[in-house]
Amino acid sequence: MLLTIFTGIRARILSLIICGSFVVACSSSPEQQGMTWGAAAGLLAGGLAAASGMNSGSAALLGLGVATLVGTTVYFIAKHEANKQQRAIADQRAKAAVAAMNKKEEAALAEAKAKNTKAKSTSTSSSKTTVAQAQPSYKAPKYVAVDVPASEGSKGKASVMVYDAQTCQPVENSVYDLKTQPKSGEVIALDKRQGIEYAGGAI
Repeated sequence: MLLTIFTGIRARILSLIICGSFVVACSSSPEQQGMTWGAAAGLLAGGLAAASGMNSGSAALLGLGVATLVGTTVYFIAKHEANKQQRAIADQRAKAAVAAMNKKEEAALAEAKAKNTKAKSTSTSSSKTTVAQAQPSYKAPKYVAVDVPASEGSKGKASVMVYDAQTCQPVENSVYDLKTQPKSGEVIALDKRQGIEYAGGAI
């Protein structure tokens, strides 16, 4: 009974914190939004884990991990419409990047399949131990960001366009001037859109 009451109180406090985060995020800068959404997601994940019975230490680690993932945001200084040159270059680089990512994913799937086949063949029929299935080491992202020539007057470290990795079409005809340049292959969040792999010049 006491556990139920405590869990209910904790859930209400968590709800108040999350609601406050929504208010702050909606009226803040892109940088503040990234940190706020990350913290809110971490609190939510940790709170739900604790409520489900996970010990407090593990729940805290889970919340921290989720907050770090969601809060990995690359901030942009400016956003503007792409010109014809930027669009043409971005189209070429996005196609090259998506082709390379799909090839990498196929290789990862083949490697995982080979490992699972080997593990299955070496296990004895009398063994009751369940063999863990190897998972692919890479999965193609939902979005890809590629470099484009900077516009006149841009002060960003890099200028990018974001493409849908399934259709190889830009999610919008916009260029982002980034505050910092991501590392090639890094998965980032940009302008409230997550799961973007930065491919740079895609060479």
